[in-house]
Amino acid sequence: MPTERVARALALHARLRAAAAAAERERWATELRQLLALLAPEERQAYVEARRRWHPSDDLAGDAA
Repeated sequence: MPTERVARALALHARLRAAAAAAERERWATELRQLLALLAPEERQAYVEARRRWHPSDDLAGDAA
């Protein structure tokens, strides 16, 4: 079960994928990078694994692991 922070990172990633404007994408990407920096190693790994399951070809945030 993902932690609350992992779930939030995944939600931010989904918003980033859906963002139409470049400024909006940059805002969500910045927030996602900041949140990923706070995750514990096991949370980062859970995020990476979940993201790869849901969007295997997506690399908007880069690998967190």
